[in-house]
Amino acid sequence: MTLRLNKTVENSRKFFLYWLLPTYEITFKSVEAGKGIGFRLKALVLAHKENEILKEKLKQVPLLEGLLQETLKENLRLKELLNLKSTLFFKTIPAQVISRDPEHWNQILYINCGLKEGVEPMVPVLGFRSDSNNEKHLIAGVIGRILESTAHTSKVLLISDPLSSIAVTLPRTQDQGLLQGEGSVNISLDYLDPSAQIQIGEEVFPPGLLVGRVTKILDSQEFKKVQVRSAIPLGRIKEVLVLLPNKKQ
Repeated sequence: MTLRLNKTVENSRKFFLYWLLPTYEITFKSVEAGKGIGFRLKALVLAHKENEILKEKLKQVPLLEGLLQETLKENLRLKELLNLKSTLFFKTIPAQVISRDPEHWNQILYINCGLKEGVEPMVPVLGFRSDSNNEKHLIAGVIGRILESTAHTSKVLLISDPLSSIAVTLPRTQDQGLLQGEGSVNISLDYLDPSAQIQIGEEVFPPGLLVGRVTKILDSQEFKKVQVRSAIPLGRIKEVLVLLPNKKQ
């Protein structure tokens, strides 16, 4: 820079630029390429994070679909429950099962209605299931009775409990007996007349309400005894109808 610009200096300048310019261009291109790699790496990291988020969301899809289907089924059950309620000759109040007794799963359950809603001890409780011939049609049946009530909850003693007993009738023959729980899915109907002509499959009713069907005729020394299967699967109950006392009708 301090030398005077003459032919010798000009030739020297061209000589040095010949060797230095490629290095500069390579360096410049390397720096630019490095910047491009940085941007691409950043894009890859962001894409990876987005991919992980999408994977987590995809894992939730089956759960959300299951919840949606369960909600739709519950809405359908509640709608049919209201239709069923309107066909009964008794005044009832719907309730949901909120818990069960872990030690007596098919014998005790708790519902979200109590004294404040008009529910009192000893009143019958109905369960329901879909008709095998028409899924949209519900069949109701007695599943137990209210054992205890607080302000907004009640304890239900199911018909399968050994402490449960219900006076019932076989409509075809008008024979009467006492239905007693055995702590299992089977319930015994005892104290029937020895001459009663009972048939397998016969329906068993307390007054006006289905409770189950005869599945087996048992040996008995004095009275005739049969085995009954509940009309409502006791282990699948989610909603119930509680019959209100007569003074509420």
